[in-house]
Amino acid sequence: PHPLGSCWIFAVVGAIEGISKIVTNNLVDISTQQLVDCDNQGESRSCVGGFIETIYQYVIQNRGINTERDYPNVGVMDNCKVFQFNWC
Repeated sequence: PHPLGSCWIFAVVGAIEGISKIVTNNLVDISTQQLVDCDNQGESRSCVGGFIETIYQYVIQNRGINTERDYPNVGVMDNCKVFQFNWC
């Protein structure tokens, strides 16, 4: 279903969403597409696999991540558009 090789990103996003639910009691659906498009630094190459730590570092360094509604999954890698949306 995700021929980009981005399945690892979905696992990390699920973990972040779960932690957020435990801490805030609010379930937030965060953007996997943002991570595919924007987290391509260092060892992480979004579509061809990567390291879990780079996702956590990306979210911390960028002080958040968009919701899935604001930055929906389109199934292909695209240009990074994070500055067009509000963070959660």
